[in-house]
Amino acid sequence: MNSKQPDPMFNQTEVTLRFLANSVYQDVMEKKTEVSDPTKSDYKFYRKRAFAMMKDMMKGKYPSESLKELHMKYVSELINYMKIQDTTDILQSDYPPKSPPKNTDASDDISSSSGEIMNEANKLMMKESDADAPTMDDFVTKKIIRVKVPVPPPTVRIANIKTDEHKTKGLKKKKKKAPQKETESKKEVSQSGD
Repeated sequence: MNSKQPDPMFNQTEVTLRFLANSVYQDVMEKKTEVSDPTKSDYKFYRKRAFAMMKDMMKGKYPSESLKELHMKYVSELINYMKIQDTTDILQSDYPPKSPPKNTDASDDISSSSGEIMNEANKLMMKESDADAPTMDDFVTKKIIRVKVPVPPPTVRIANIKTDEHKTKGLKKKKKKAPQKETESKKEVSQSGD
């Protein structure tokens, strides 16, 4: 959490009574029940009201200051999360996914390399003659110097996440309402006229 703001769950009065007060008050504090997390039935029961309250808070209508602060923190965390997701999606689109290595069957390996195995067996059984005469190149030590091309340093890439595509990313598309047919409206008019 930020060091600038105190923890909203910290209750100074409770701490004072617990550690500095009379033992009578300590017994009272120990008997005090703590608020538990909401259950699934609570979620189901308050879901519609919570969504309605969230819509009102998104419009700027806050029921209390404490809810306003909590809502602003919640929304800022959501926005940060979405920015990170959009940025990673844009940057990852430059790199294609790695395809898994293709598995080759053992039968393919045996049939393709059977000729090679025969050649190796023949070389082992037959004596090869050393017909190559020594040359001056055999006595000279060659050094091959390979200069490695340095890898260019990574560049900072700024991803544009303020596009219309990212504005509605992850949302379900609304179904368009079909316009009423003109023939239906004409039938209603003709029936009312009869």
